[in-house]
Amino acid sequence: MSSSICFLFGAGEYYDSYPIMPKTNDYIIAVDGGYNYNKQMGITPHLLIGDFDSISSSSDISEFKGELLQFSPHKDYTDMHLAVKEGIKRGYSCFVIYGGLGGRTDHLVANLQLLAWISARNITAYLIGDNQVITAITNSSISYPDILKKNRSNKLLAPAIGKYISVLSHTNESKGVTITGLEYEIKDAHITNEFAIGTSNSFVSENYSISVKEGTLLIISEYR
Repeated sequence: MSSSICFLFGAGEYYDSYPIMPKTNDYIIAVDGGYNYNKQMGITPHLLIGDFDSISSSSDISEFKGELLQFSPHKDYTDMHLAVKEGIKRGYSCFVIYGGLGGRTDHLVANLQLLAWISARNITAYLIGDNQVITAITNSSISYPDILKKNRSNKLLAPAIGKYISVLSHTNESKGVTITGLEYEIKDAHITNEFAIGTSNSFVSENYSISVKEGTLLIISEYR
């Protein structure tokens, strides 16, 4: 797997802050209407993928000089999911997703489910929102600052004292959940997706860890 980052630009909402941006060795995928935002931002994607129902005009597609993968609108996977699968096929194990939140609620929920699908394959992904980042872990753990050694994208989970971080169960049950270094700590707890007990925890130190023995956790954090 590549140590570089695969950046995905979707057709959802964009905000004033871009906490991490592509470098020379990273790979950029415009996901359907996300290409409109790439053009506004002056970013040239390597790949344009989707059924192209949300691109501004057909001329945008014909003028694109990179690789093009077009799919029928009648498909099982969302455009974003297809983009992630393509990135994995090309050897990437870390994804940063802009334009994956806001907009249509069904796409927002689908992208949260996509995070769970990604984490179940031991791959890292971050959905970037308005001063917040969302990721997922499955039968795994994160420990800050240790995760900085794995990939530069993990700086997105850097603690900001007083900022919120929520830890929620995506699966019906998450067993063996341990949280240390946050305002509210738990040890070997059993939480479910019917009770959002992990909402609005907060950073109180520069070191913290979150782990789950069995299940998938969604982690929603305000970034610096």
